[in-house]
Amino acid sequence: MKIKVTYPAPDKRSAFMRVLRKVCIWVFLFAAVAAAAVNLAIGGKPWCIVVIWSIFTAASVLFSPLVEAGPIAQGTRLVLNTAVLLTLIDAILAPGWAATAVPIMVAGSLIALSCLLFIEIKRHRVGSVPLTMSMGAAVVASLIYNVVTDGLNIPMLVLGCVALCLFIAVCATMRGRLLFELKKYFHLK
Repeated sequence: MKIKVTYPAPDKRSAFMRVLRKVCIWVFLFAAVAAAAVNLAIGGKPWCIVVIWSIFTAASVLFSPLVEAGPIAQGTRLVLNTAVLLTLIDAILAPGWAATAVPIMVAGSLIALSCLLFIEIKRHRVGSVPLTMSMGAAVVASLIYNVVTDGLNIPMLVLGCVALCLFIAVCATMRGRLLFELKKYFHLK
């Protein structure tokens, strides 16, 4: 007996989006290579690293292949990519301001994403895992930065305190559900 499996034809919008995604990825790759070539030809500071990371940030937000690409996971990815981008700009082009600006931006974003999580916690449970992991990373980064540097960086200290308070609030709100979501996220039994 021969079984014929037929799948419905994809609708025109999804086929168009698939083609658009491929075209945009090739345009992004061309722009990244062109930026690197121009930077090598002109010389000077390696500004092409900032351009390439900006292209990566745009591509990762616009064309996320993840199944759990909800608003909280997308927002968390955008915040982390933006923090790296701002740090690269500080390190390569205009030094001296990232130690103040990046922690403020990350703390504000964590607060906004946490509010979104608490508004509809049942709907955004999957997005809670990347958010809580970024909160933990913010606490660790704050501790490491303030221990390694000579002076006390108040914005980093505030970021650590905000992230720790939000982490405790998420853990208290979700209780055992957070462990269940972590097991699902990392495919553990």
